[in-house]
Amino acid sequence: MKQDMLYPYSLQKVWTALTDSAALSQWLLPNDFEPRLGHRFTFQEEPQDSWNGIIECEVIELVPFQSLAFTWSAHPDLPTMVVSFTLKEADGGTHLRLEQRELHQAQSCTTTAIHGEALPTLRRILASSSSSPSRFFRIQVDEVALTDALFDFVADPYTSRSSRPVVHELHTFAPEMVSVLENMILDGVQERHYVADYIHFVFGHLSA
Repeated sequence: MKQDMLYPYSLQKVWTALTDSAALSQWLLPNDFEPRLGHRFTFQEEPQDSWNGIIECEVIELVPFQSLAFTWSAHPDLPTMVVSFTLKEADGGTHLRLEQRELHQAQSCTTTAIHGEALPTLRRILASSSSSPSRFFRIQVDEVALTDALFDFVADPYTSRSSRPVVHELHTFAPEMVSVLENMILDGVQERHYVADYIHFVFGHLSA
């Protein structure tokens, strides 16, 4: 099952709606999602008969501002399916592709709701939320300096944050971004220019 949508909103705004737990709860289901590769989390659906309504999931793909995929298992006796989102910048907004693979007939009632109900709700949530970036995103960012500060912070988080104002402010105004950057480093992205390029991509896009 595949569906393509075009949202007249920035790539960063749509990505946040997909990867922020609170935002995800607004248009899909209550959850304890974290944008971290390998993170196991759950969605809570309404219980039905002998089913407790818990959907077990795991993040299996995470490329910031490009793609997100997670497994979806509504019942241990049913095959696990994969839900994936792919994002691309498009004229005037963001192109979003939703794909569902290994869909078992018995799960179709629950997962079809993503197509039939959740995506239209996502459009309304995006339309109603503020489009202005946070104060932090309006300042000039030196990606090299921020990259160095982030590597130092991951190595020594207890003393680094307060002594590096840019990291402290990033934690205050964009904690989800710090989480992505920290996980990139912790997952072994030791080449600093990759992290710097990511920061440049994000802030360059937001400042446009």
